[in-house]
Amino acid sequence: MLETIRLSSLIKDLIKIVVSIKLLTFVAISGIEGIESIKELMDTNHCVETMSEGFKSEKNQHPKAKAVHFCSGGITFQP
Repeated sequence: MLETIRLSSLIKDLIKIVVSIKLLTFVAISGIEGIESIKELMDTNHCVETMSEGFKSEKNQHPKAKAVHFCSGGITFQP
């Protein structure tokens, strides 16, 4: 692609380096976001399991639904 444009070899190499750095940065950022997303899901699943056990011991109806609501930021209260 760069052969069709008449530029010096130094500028072509510089363009290739810049594009490579941008690509590697994009891949690294995507990987970090993926790892953070997986960690967040694991933490939420752990919270749901822990709270679900607590709601089961209190003999609540639908303990899993209440645990998901609580772990997603909802507030549960007993009337």
